[in-house]
Amino acid sequence: MKTDFADVHFVGLVLFTPVIIEPQPTSLNEAIEQHNVNIILNWNALEQVKLFAAIHGHANRYVYYTLFSERHFVNNITFNQLCRAGNGDLIPYFLKSSTNEKSMLRDGLLQACLGGHLKLVSVLQNYGATAEPSTLLSYSQHHIHLFKHFVEEFNTDITDSEYYESACQSGDLEYINFCIEKGCTTSWQAGVTGAIKGGHTELAKKILQDNRVSLSHKELDEHLHSTCERSRYNTALWLLEHEFPIVHEKTLSAVCKNGWKDIAHLIMNKGCTKAQLAYGLRGASYGGHKDLIELLAEQIEKVNYPVEWNWAMYAICSRGHIELIDFIMSKENNPQWPPVNSGLIAAAEVDYRDLVDLLVSKGAVLSKSLIMRVRSVNTWIADYIENKYQIS
Repeated sequence: MKTDFADVHFVGLVLFTPVIIEPQPTSLNEAIEQHNVNIILNWNALEQVKLFAAIHGHANRYVYYTLFSERHFVNNITFNQLCRAGNGDLIPYFLKSSTNEKSMLRDGLLQACLGGHLKLVSVLQNYGATAEPSTLLSYSQHHIHLFKHFVEEFNTDITDSEYYESACQSGDLEYINFCIEKGCTTSWQAGVTGAIKGGHTELAKKILQDNRVSLSHKELDEHLHSTCERSRYNTALWLLEHEFPIVHEKTLSAVCKNGWKDIAHLIMNKGCTKAQLAYGLRGASYGGHKDLIELLAEQIEKVNYPVEWNWAMYAICSRGHIELIDFIMSKENNPQWPPVNSGLIAAAEVDYRDLVDLLVSKGAVLSKSLIMRVRSVNTWIADYIENKYQIS
């Protein structure tokens, strides 16, 4: 079962203990359209996470005002999500139910700073939100307009090199010059690190050239991993122009998840350990890249290492790459624990009932041990399997 929140931008995971009353409805979207608060409150945990993430999107105000006025699931984490997203409409409803208003406002203020929402920062401050100047500067450093606002408000110089790093990460010359004018420490390491994080290859090159320095093998290895995790393709290619051993175990995983076959070849040509290849297979599976899955499997077999097809199935199912299920199944057929069993656990974690049914139809072995593992991640899916397939 998939819900349709096309316009939702997830800011983080909302953690809370839901109240569950059976039976569950068949569609959360229908419940929202019908303004049925009771049904929404009784929906399972994953759907409630999606619901709260949707608050700052196309929210039905009747539903959400009722949720908060009745003090259901009111907590600092949800409030922080809204502040990070820049939505201050529901502040009064949270404060009314808060047992520690001062702490809630402070946390919300910091989240608004992380999101770069100057207007919301002002609103929260009007409600009495406060934090130490150094903390506000640290939380706002990735947003020049907000950072400059606090520097001018506190009338202070800034010396910590982390601000120079953030300015270089932005690639904004105005921001970089502002930090220098305010006395920021401009270490070349901080500048290069920031430029590489932001994918500003030419800026990184210039800082290295101006300071007549070069990156060590360890720095190159760390920067390559960071660059691949952030999907900075051109910067990754530049780093790979240097000769250095790739030590980090998960760099190849990030490359394969991004689908960068050419960079994967470059890294494997430098030499990879068995663990690096195994992580690469997982990354390719999470990304749904069949050609890279085949490439990594071939490389793993060459070094006489078992290919983790169960991990691959888990990864593709957790990301919804159902078109690859038959391909993974063709690679391994363990009658006691076929790869589709691992896929079913992933489907349970993301609450995709349609995918659960598909995997059962493809041969998942519905043993008691599998049901127990499913129950450990999603009670409702475990009940669903037991009831529909009459597992006792």
